[in-house]
Amino acid sequence: MITVAEVKTTKSANQVTSTAQQQPEQAEKAPKFFIDLRPRLFKLPEFKNKEQINVRYPLLPPYAFAHIYWDKNQKELVYKVEEQLLSETEQELFKLIQLGLEEMINISFRYAKKSDLIINYLEKNVQSILAELGAKVSTQSYLKIMYYIYRNFIGLNKIEPIINDPYIEDIECNGTGTPIYIVHRKYQNLKTNIIYKDASELVDFVEKLAQKTGRYVSYAKPLLDGTLLDGSRVNATYTSDVTTHGPTFTIRKFTKEPLTPLHLINYGTADAATFAYVWMAIENKFNVITIGETASGKTTFLNSILQFVPSEARIVSIEDTREINLAHQNWIPAVARVGFGIPNLLGKQYGEITLFDLLRETFRQNPDYVVVGEVRGQETYVLFQGMASIPGNEKVMVLQNDQPKLIPIEQINDVKDCKTISYNPKTCEVKILPVAAHITHPSRKELVKITTKTGREITATPDHSLFTLNDKNELLEIPAGNLQEGDNMMISSKIPCGYADIKTLNLIDIIPNIRIYAPEKVREASHKLGYYQASSVCGIVSITDYYSPFKKANPASMNSETFFNLMGEAGMVAEYSSLKVKLLRKSRPIDSEVEINDEFLRLLGYYISEGTVNFSGKNSSFALYSKNLEVLEDMRKCMATVTKINPVERTTTGFGTSQELKVGNKIYSELLNALCGKGSSNKHIPSFMFGLSKERIGKFLAALYTGDGYTTKHSFGYNTISKELAQQVQQLLLVYGIVASLYKSKTKKNKEIYGVVFYKKDDMDEFLKYTEVLGKKKFEMKKFALPSRKVRDAYVDKVKKIEKITLKKPIPVYDLSVPGTENFLSATGVILHNSGHSSYSTFHAASVETLVKRLETPPINLPASLVDSLDIIINVVHLKDQKRNIRRMTNLKEVIEVKQQLGTVDSNTLFEWDPIKDAVNYNGHSHILSIISKRTGIPIAKLEAELQIRTKILQRMIEKNILNHSEFTKVINLYYKEPKIVIRELGIK
Repeated sequence: MITVAEVKTTKSANQVTSTAQQQPEQAEKAPKFFIDLRPRLFKLPEFKNKEQINVRYPLLPPYAFAHIYWDKNQKELVYKVEEQLLSETEQELFKLIQLGLEEMINISFRYAKKSDLIINYLEKNVQSILAELGAKVSTQSYLKIMYYIYRNFIGLNKIEPIINDPYIEDIECNGTGTPIYIVHRKYQNLKTNIIYKDASELVDFVEKLAQKTGRYVSYAKPLLDGTLLDGSRVNATYTSDVTTHGPTFTIRKFTKEPLTPLHLINYGTADAATFAYVWMAIENKFNVITIGETASGKTTFLNSILQFVPSEARIVSIEDTREINLAHQNWIPAVARVGFGIPNLLGKQYGEITLFDLLRETFRQNPDYVVVGEVRGQETYVLFQGMASIPGNEKVMVLQNDQPKLIPIEQINDVKDCKTISYNPKTCEVKILPVAAHITHPSRKELVKITTKTGREITATPDHSLFTLNDKNELLEIPAGNLQEGDNMMISSKIPCGYADIKTLNLIDIIPNIRIYAPEKVREASHKLGYYQASSVCGIVSITDYYSPFKKANPASMNSETFFNLMGEAGMVAEYSSLKVKLLRKSRPIDSEVEINDEFLRLLGYYISEGTVNFSGKNSSFALYSKNLEVLEDMRKCMATVTKINPVERTTTGFGTSQELKVGNKIYSELLNALCGKGSSNKHIPSFMFGLSKERIGKFLAALYTGDGYTTKHSFGYNTISKELAQQVQQLLLVYGIVASLYKSKTKKNKEIYGVVFYKKDDMDEFLKYTEVLGKKKFEMKKFALPSRKVRDAYVDKVKKIEKITLKKPIPVYDLSVPGTENFLSATGVILHNSGHSSYSTFHAASVETLVKRLETPPINLPASLVDSLDIIINVVHLKDQKRNIRRMTNLKEVIEVKQQLGTVDSNTLFEWDPIKDAVNYNGHSHILSIISKRTGIPIAKLEAELQIRTKILQRMIEKNILNHSEFTKVINLYYKEPKIVIRELGIK
């Protein structure tokens, strides 16, 4: 048998005994028991024949040793824990001391990190018990008993020796009556001599594991998943109805000193070129996920590559059980927390903090790199989203239930049946596509406001991607913060229309506090429910107030919410088209649906340009103004046709002499206010207008331009003091493919005015094809030879102005996920890309195809566009047979495109392991390096040369034995700042 000596030894029992004998008075005061828990350094011998293996090495000397030898009877290697045995007398005394300590001590040692202080505390209590018992014990017996007291009270009972074995990876207990198995780094799977024969003993131990991990376990909640203070991962079951052999546990040992990529190169997991490539990918913030089966080394690989993160960068890691181990100062490790009590309606317990909760809140801490130990559920959605996006007040065009709405992005609460306008870079066409997700990102203080030559504006985070066109006419993504004045920026040159060509508007959904006048419906409901039940449902004394049985009575109108509640209770359906509405008690009821005819569309245009609404006093009214007789005649027609009321006419002199046409009606006044706003500076175009056909939109624009439009020999324009209205006119013109410019000027009274202008005769001809503007002087526009900047449905705009904004307080930013195109349009027509953050994680999958399928199917259910944000997938395996026990990276693949077909991915295998040669092959054609080249302008050849330099750096560090984590990261971070110094000092040519 070979006994392995330690490099650094601890005190022996004889030394302790000798000290006690030489200084008896001091020995009574000072602690007699000592145990050294520092990691022991020793090298195990090599054996060609495992039947010759017979090795003994210290675990907790002089009390416990590991003995690994060939069992001739069982024909297998066994791992025997050899501890100093207690005599019968010592065992009886030990039991008495243990009972006494259990009564005296009522504290937990879970968070105590200084073992010498705990041992001192225990020893004092042991000595008190011995004194009380009047027991006289030899020093040798005392030390042995103290070891078992330490092992059972502070340590992990029977397995305390093997938990201190640096060669052990896993400790596995399969229940009562079966040996504990371990996974040895050198000798693979071994059976031990440790057995839990009694179920109650094993139950007590699982409870201790729960206490040590700070988790809760019970018959109601029999599964345990936690982490010991040293970082070791614990998974256990508590009851025999879950695991029929009784409680079980598995402990996966945690490496105290992080393994560097150099260690993994030495182990043969991957080669230097692979890690050099990953180094470049991490520096350029590409998304990396490591996949593999259980115990394949996914987390070890992830831990190692994260050491390439620059020292000043902030890392935030999210785990349900702690496994990430980084010696990175700017690092926030976050761990999920279990709750207690009965779950609420959302399925969460009180105090529970999930991975999803942590990940969502963590983004507010502004991390540079986000790490999720292993993704399994809804947290995946957040991980695959970009930190960068647009502020909540930035408006976007969305379709909710196929109806267009121009709303702030923060107000999109539900993406079910939600669509948006998106640009397809491959076909150069705009399309209406489904929105897969609305994402709220962490709050940001730094924003960028960009104004283009055509007057488009967009505010976004500096790292949110927009689109530009390079000199080769290639459409490229570019962070907003990287744009400069004069750069190309892509906007839409066209938006679809006619997809929601509705014929009526429902007043009940538009006007707040509107009342339903439907006495016959109320009467029917009352008869079905009964008088008292109907009155109770409506919360009133008498339901007959709303359908009086007397002919001369005037039934009251009912609050719309109360009315539909009554209909629901009575099991009735009330069609909007059959209802009438009122706002005032004495006003006449009108139909709840308003027809969107030509006159109504022109009325809206006239009102926005030349109208007012008045709610002062008892009588609400709206009015239109003009001097032109032709225009006044059309205004009268529109007002009378829509309201069924002839307008009252008078001459006004407020802003020059003009004719006023006024209709006194509260409902139509409220309708105009709700659709178009009140006051010149607050006017806007109704959202439904964008879904109508070109012809019907033309009716609206004709009246709008009749009011505040103008023509010259060189241009056609529209003026307003409402910036929002000007931007909407600019956007609405895109239905005709007209890219108008917006400019700001000031009147003589220093009041800001916004103008929307287009100059091309082709645009003018297209506009006049659908509109007939009244009362304006006609000019024959000259045709200019203006260069076209259109690329089918896109337009190459220019950046005119860039403003950097620093807010006093951070605000949330938002994004939309649009499968297929990964972009959407702002309310001003700017094409916005779905941005992605730099994220790293592990996933349980055997292949790239399996990974993609699991990501796209329940419970994760990611759309393909989000999965497509993955850049690099690294596959690792654990191979065990009679000859070897190794972990290898089988391949590293670059994701080119995740297609819409489930589980279909177009990838490039850049590195692949050859199992015959046990070597990694590099194919030399990197998709990621091509992207870096496009982003930075660095030629591919130069990036390939940089990859070779970094490969040599890693190889030279191994040659110089620079394996320690702190030394390794010191070199890496120096290379980020002073690469020439590193190259020179390592002697690389």
